[in-house]
Amino acid sequence: MKKRGWAAAACALSLLLTCCAAPAPSGAESAPEAQATPEPQRQAFDLPFEMVSSPDLTSYGSGTAEGFYSVFSNEDGSRSLLYVDYASASQVYLCAQPNCEHNSESCPAWIAPFSGMVTVAAGEKELFLLCNGYGGGVRIERADLNGENRRELLSLPGGMMAENAVASNGGFLVISVQESVQNDDSVLQEHRLLAVDVNSGETRSIFSLREYLSGEEPEACSMKFLGVTREGFLVQASVQEKYDTTGTEEEVFQKMDDAFRTVIWQVPFDGAPPAELFTWGAEEGKGIACENAFFFVELQKDGSYALKKLDRGKESTLCPDLRALAPERDPETFRLADMVLRGGVENKLLLNLLTEAYTAENGNIEAFYGGFAVDMDTGETAPLSLTNHYSATTVPVQVLDAHGPKLLVFAEISETVDKAANALVHRRRMGLIDPQDYLNGRAEYQMIDSLRDF
Repeated sequence: MKKRGWAAAACALSLLLTCCAAPAPSGAESAPEAQATPEPQRQAFDLPFEMVSSPDLTSYGSGTAEGFYSVFSNEDGSRSLLYVDYASASQVYLCAQPNCEHNSESCPAWIAPFSGMVTVAAGEKELFLLCNGYGGGVRIERADLNGENRRELLSLPGGMMAENAVASNGGFLVISVQESVQNDDSVLQEHRLLAVDVNSGETRSIFSLREYLSGEEPEACSMKFLGVTREGFLVQASVQEKYDTTGTEEEVFQKMDDAFRTVIWQVPFDGAPPAELFTWGAEEGKGIACENAFFFVELQKDGSYALKKLDRGKESTLCPDLRALAPERDPETFRLADMVLRGGVENKLLLNLLTEAYTAENGNIEAFYGGFAVDMDTGETAPLSLTNHYSATTVPVQVLDAHGPKLLVFAEISETVDKAANALVHRRRMGLIDPQDYLNGRAEYQMIDSLRDF
């Protein structure tokens, strides 16, 4: 069953903006040793992987059992690496040099100015910086966990861009890249998973989306690295097939919906060929990899939205209909976008659900997202009562990292008006909280002594 409308149209239009033919970037070329490996020669990975940088676009850093690493922008275009130490509940620059100004290459916490984004990924023994240029080009640097001994691991050419999602098993990093490839008079977008040897910097392609697209060249396509399960890497492909653009506006949107599909692929660790797990039409399904399994929301034929789990090839239903968690809403008004899977805490899947939206007396459109913790095995569901309110929206308190003995969360979010910029300015303050206090709604925060807030 398909839901039509502007949400699907916007999704498809977004694909068109990011994936269609474009002028060829100067200097575009293929990454060295990154060509697709023939099926019989696929290599297995010996050690299990974990995500060291979240695929979530709202991720603010990367954590270990001891602390949390973040990158902050400076006015001059440089960046600074800061570290939250869980033992002392304090945030410091990732620099142990006395009297350091943290503004030059002599400081391990300083990153030179460049036009792009920096993603930090913390492994068990090393720190990695994924530097992604706005105009293309990817550089990966490695360093000790204290920021020292930073050096370049890999540089990919200007036609390539990388997602912020990074997986690691200690010997390899796995990243998702998009590459602009010249094809006659047009530029095609190639999407791949690359395995990067952390010692040599050598790369090899372990999944190429174009190899698994059937039929003629699509109107547009994109790929997202979702994470890892016990068996392999998960990627999501969004494909807009070509469609007839004649007819009324409603008819064109319907054709667009009918030509859109989402495909979930699993790339096994053991070197076996990738497997297609799910194919959904527009607004029919989405999911995340969490705790080595795949959790997903799927639209059913009767219009309900079921929350399901796929683990070791076995599919189970955790919640038959998520709409039942918001009985005050008209069931017919629910859309897939109203349900957001946020990760896990102590075998509980965190779910945000738009339970209410209304126009307040001041004219603001207020939105309330209820938080729920779903047992990953039984499906038992309990509400989460800790919330923050900003920008006319109430949301559950966001978990930034769950690696330590306590959760790192945004304990407080406040907003003020910057009159000079005529804009709202948000201040997000971090705090530590015991997982059981978080799940049971007890606001027993240990606030972080912060140098810089998000």
